[in-house]
Amino acid sequence: MLHRLASIFALATAVVVTPAQAQEIDPGLWEMTNDFDIPGLQDQMAQIRAAMENVPPELRAQMEAQMAQAGVGMMGDGSLQVCITPEEAAAGVVEEGHTEDGCTHYDVKHDRKKVSGRLKCEGGETGTFEVLLHDRRHFESTTTLEMPQGTHRIQTTARWLGPDCN
Repeated sequence: MLHRLASIFALATAVVVTPAQAQEIDPGLWEMTNDFDIPGLQDQMAQIRAAMENVPPELRAQMEAQMAQAGVGMMGDGSLQVCITPEEAAAGVVEEGHTEDGCTHYDVKHDRKKVSGRLKCEGGETGTFEVLLHDRRHFESTTTLEMPQGTHRIQTTARWLGPDCN
């Protein structure tokens, strides 16, 4: 169950980062704040926090270092800091058939300030996504997935923190 939650979070983050890149966001350090509407999430998060309390400090440091190598840092308030390289900012158009974390994008529509589409995942889940670009340094997204446990909705607000990812 925890693995599935991590997959959903990874998908939502990928949907947020990739479509917005097509609309020309600035590279650098971004903060992404997520609001999850997922059945049973509070119980799952409590389990994760309890498990993390029992992780030895050296293993926790190793996990945080691996996340940092991937350009991701978890903040105390649950928000993520994500490094978007100049290459990623310049290249990332989500097109029809693009697959990310086991989910394929289709019915993808691009316009000046919005990217939207549908998702079909390997596990049979389906959903929608929409990214609204306010400007090069601020965007919001909504991802909705229909899952056996119910509808999972993730809203993300992203803001640019600066050009330096270190």
